[in-house]
Amino acid sequence: MLRVNRALMYLMIIIIAFLHATVLNGPTKHGLKPDLLLTAVIFFGLFGKQRIGLEAGILAGIMQGVFSLNEVWVSALAYGMVGYVAGRNHNRFYRESIFVQSILTFAGVIVTYIMAYFCYKYLTESAAYQAIMPILLPCALYTAIIAPLVFFILKKTVKPVIYQ
Repeated sequence: MLRVNRALMYLMIIIIAFLHATVLNGPTKHGLKPDLLLTAVIFFGLFGKQRIGLEAGILAGIMQGVFSLNEVWVSALAYGMVGYVAGRNHNRFYRESIFVQSILTFAGVIVTYIMAYFCYKYLTESAAYQAIMPILLPCALYTAIIAPLVFFILKKTVKPVIYQ
């Protein structure tokens, strides 16, 4: 198990949320941008445990909901669930593999977007669910390609500490 400094984790998620909302919100091709927040949530889930992943997911979901002006609880629920599952299964994967990082991020984006789709469609009055399905696979692929770079940057910045 790896110990992650929570204050640094919260700071990194807030910084990534600001980057996601400002720098990456500029001109994009077909409206696609990588989901850096979800990649960070999966990173903290894999290198922490389920509680760290859940905390990172809820915070990232709140930040995503606030900056996107959508229902905050939908993002917090979806990101929190993915962070919890990543943390719950942190011993089952070789976390250092670029292939594993990409596959887990791809699956995390798919699960998050499908969960958000059903929450928006059946539990809210928002029409946001109509925009999710057309960008699901391209966004998941784009995020999976970017994921190893984000993992590398977070690993160098956070420097998780191994303890027994």
